[in-house]
Amino acid sequence: MKMFAKYFHGFDPIGWPAVTFSSEAAARSLVEEFEPGSRMVFLATKKAPIAAMRGSIVGMMEFAGERGRVEQYFSEAVIAANVREYGEFRWPWAVRALRAWEFEQPYPKTREVLGHVPVSARNTPWMLSKRLASKVLRLAHFEVPLARPVTVLQSTPRQVTGRATRRNSKGPPPTSYEALVVRSCDGPCFTYLLRFGARDIWKVGMSVDPNRRLDEINSHIPTEVLDEKWEMVQRARFKDAQTAYDVEQALLDHFHTHRTVGERIVLSSIEIATGWDTVVGELGA
Repeated sequence: MKMFAKYFHGFDPIGWPAVTFSSEAAARSLVEEFEPGSRMVFLATKKAPIAAMRGSIVGMMEFAGERGRVEQYFSEAVIAANVREYGEFRWPWAVRALRAWEFEQPYPKTREVLGHVPVSARNTPWMLSKRLASKVLRLAHFEVPLARPVTVLQSTPRQVTGRATRRNSKGPPPTSYEALVVRSCDGPCFTYLLRFGARDIWKVGMSVDPNRRLDEINSHIPTEVLDEKWEMVQRARFKDAQTAYDVEQALLDHFHTHRTVGERIVLSSIEIATGWDTVVGELGA
């Protein structure tokens, strides 16, 4: 079994079920070194969105000997969120993951375990020596659910071709652009609030059809493993997409100190309800 390591912005095997690269050559190099059981170790960057992960060894994926575009493995919601944040999908090449493990918290620090990590590991796979691979495998870790690949018909491949203006916010203003989907500015639109099962994990978003969006998000949750899914708890209807977008952004700003990844929030039900009523009420829903 070969073991590799690379820097990533975190570890999320449900939303991000593949090993991704900014270049096709880097993805190809990993596949060329493939042998059954090979694993990629996820080293979180110092700017990872989740503070507890920064500078640490956070996860590990066993990968297959196949590469492709992220459209084959990721949900449209995940790709669209990345396009919104960076103006384009920054890691369009992927190697399919088969299994995933997370290291126990507090996450072990990368430098303490691996010592000096080559600069090239920011973009390309770094093959660990047997000594380092053994050190990693001795760290406490546990298997976690991995989302199934998205099925893409050969006749209608999805392409991440859109670019959007980079913004400090976590969502683009509603406008027609070609990326994963085309958002229409015509007609009423909703801002919604989802809750994951009975947990205090929430997600804010906007859609012209929130029920369809909910089904789309849940289609990539392995409910047969987790026995829970996202539920709609609030939604507010607005006359157009621009207003719904403004409310979405106001909510994300209101809860900014409690945000984790993307548009997800960790907060008590009382606090989330109070914040929702305050923001939506002020903007005239």
